Amino acid sequence: MKVSKNDLRCLNLLTEQPAKPGYIGAELGLTSGSVTALLDRLEKAGLAKRVRDPHDRRSVIIHPTDHLFEALGPLYAGVAKSIAEIGTSYPPRELALAVKHLSDACTAYEKAVKDSY
Repeated sequence: MKVSKNDLRCLNLLTEQPAKPGYIGAELGLTSGSVTALLDRLEKAGLAKRVRDPHDRRSVIIHPTDHLFEALGPLYAGVAKSIAEIGTSYPPRELALAVKHLSDACTAYEKAVKDSY
């Protein structure tokens, strides 16, 4: 399965929670036309599905499919293996600092996202 950078970013959003197309566009910095094309690709690949919003029948909510998790599993397993291999090249003190930096960066990102919504 081939996915683009924006496809993968969208799929990562959907693993956290279903989302409206407008939210996806805002998060990824895409126009509504680009989001529509992206969602068409993901739906055709069986990775996401459009579901009518029960509170607003003019709107849809994008949900991940079970196939999404099956498809992304091998991708992330490969990434995890590569990261583990890279980690063995660092001395323990440097590795601890790198892990702390990444953890702090993730915390800052999560706070920024939480504060903006």
